[in-house]
Amino acid sequence: MEEIKQLFNFNELNSLKVQKGRILISDPFLNDNYFSNAVILICEMNEKGAFGLVLNHYIEESLSDFKNDFDNERSDEFKISLGGPVDTDSIYYIHNRPDVIKDSIKIFDNIYLGNGKNFTDLSTLISNGKISKNELKFFLGYSGWTAGQLENELTKNSWFVGNLSAKTIMNYQNEDIWKKTMEKMSEKHRVISNFPQNPLLN
Repeated sequence: MEEIKQLFNFNELNSLKVQKGRILISDPFLNDNYFSNAVILICEMNEKGAFGLVLNHYIEESLSDFKNDFDNERSDEFKISLGGPVDTDSIYYIHNRPDVIKDSIKIFDNIYLGNGKNFTDLSTLISNGKISKNELKFFLGYSGWTAGQLENELTKNSWFVGNLSAKTIMNYQNEDIWKKTMEKMSEKHRVISNFPQNPLLN
């Protein structure tokens, strides 16, 4: 697999610098419970490291399995993605409704990171039909990197760096966002997106 990665020189395909608001797309050979075929939104990046959320690894559990606040039927419409391997007992969320969800941190355009304290208010908004599943996304845990760690991983061809519009991020409800995003980036990315995880089994 390393020979194939060197043959395609994945690093040369990264014309964008990783930064807050951009996405990381895992290389096709990364075999990991959290990061295999993952698309990660970078929510914060500074001198201390980086913080992101995996957008497309959905689980079967519902919000009420993790938070008693979400005890209404409408809450079951909201999927939960495995945001990453850090703090996996906690729920995180992003949204595009700063008009009704206060004290959030802007990531880019019209996407905000919630503060993790107002779950009762969120439940009320959901139960009253004031917010939809395309306006609010939930995650179990998050992905974190210490200072310099992510940059080092990029030099080892672990990630592609890309952009997704705020509308695309909020509207996607399926795991195929990895392949669809790769296919739109370039012809080489499209070819790479069709690689099997283990070429020896192909």
